Amino acid sequence: MFGGGAANAQNEDLKFFVNFIGGPEIQFFAVVKRGVEEAGRDLGVEAIYSAPKCCDINLQAQILKSNVAAQPDGIAVEFNDPKALSRPILDALDDGIDVILVNVQNFAEETDPRIKALAYVGQDEFTSGAKVGAGLLPNVEQGARVVCQNPGPAQIVQTVRCDGLKGFLEAEIGATVDTLVNRATTPAEGMAVLDSYMRANPDTAAIVSLNPETGTIACRWAEDNDKVGEVAIGGYDASPAVLDCIKRGITSFTLVQQAYAQGYLAVVNLYMRAKYGMTPSDMNTGTLLVTQDNAAEFEPIVESGRGG
Repeated sequence: MFGGGAANAQNEDLKFFVNFIGGPEIQFFAVVKRGVEEAGRDLGVEAIYSAPKCCDINLQAQILKSNVAAQPDGIAVEFNDPKALSRPILDALDDGIDVILVNVQNFAEETDPRIKALAYVGQDEFTSGAKVGAGLLPNVEQGARVVCQNPGPAQIVQTVRCDGLKGFLEAEIGATVDTLVNRATTPAEGMAVLDSYMRANPDTAAIVSLNPETGTIACRWAEDNDKVGEVAIGGYDASPAVLDCIKRGITSFTLVQQAYAQGYLAVVNLYMRAKYGMTPSDMNTGTLLVTQDNAAEFEPIVESGRGG
């Protein structure tokens, strides 16, 4: 499903927006933004990362409306909230603007079929939660307690990840999986939130963190409290700090969904439609687990600013 963008346009005349809920102050979004902008340079088109400071869905919707009003050749949307984002997406389609979804597909039962049919660039977040759970299995016992650090409950993707983790570990080992909302804005605040939980739940066998910021906090907490090897650490996305924790054996793994690829491939998808009239394609950016075994291979990608 796509809009009515004209094929065979001149590259320099093409403009695309990639609309997300957060800006580059968050490491994951910074990597997506880089992918968008480098795809634009490589293809010779105007590719604009368009987002508020993390993470206000109403502001994302307002920005999306302005993206539609600009009448670009295509828009990729992080579909976080069907109530807030459906109307501007349908307006874009009605105006003949090509639209795809990226990173999140948060469909409701009443979501318009045209939106459900849009091509998607990203990963299945519920499946990724199960993949993280499987990564923990060698390090946790039957009936273990696991905590899932959620830094952004307003982002539906975070809740889905915790739900996927919970469903998998409950079924596999009868685990208790708690969600810890950790929206701290500084490392010290984040450490205090995690430490409070861990003191109240000393039987916790593993900590799963949903972004590099909370992943770094979990690593430092284990190191500061002499829990390395006693409390398993796993999570999502990669940063230099997270890779360092993996290389030193504090964090067992992190799952990468290739944030850079999501931004880059979203632009490629829209470009192929506008330039050649090709139907946008679903693109699975994967669920690679980075461990001590392959961290060295992934390190150059992170150091280049393209890992995440």
